[in-house]
Amino acid sequence: MGDIKEEERIARLEEKVEGIIKRLDRIEERLDKLEERVHNMEITLHEAIHKLDKKFTVLFLILIFLVIFLNQNTLKFLFQMLGFLK
Repeated sequence: MGDIKEEERIARLEEKVEGIIKRLDRIEERLDKLEERVHNMEITLHEAIHKLDKKFTVLFLILIFLVIFLNQNTLKFLFQMLGFLK
């Protein structure tokens, strides 16, 4: 009689363990999908930052060119003050 109850208890515990294992497998699959999504988002973000960096560099060079072009007299004065021009 005690052996039957013990066997039933063991069977119930095994079912619970199997259920827990199945849930853990589903959680692991979901985590894998989330990791893949995060990785894809990181790649997308890196590409966007790279594009913005290129735009910033081009705009900065244009700005420097315009400052030099529009302020030629100021630059000439500064170079004279620093002793580069006489």
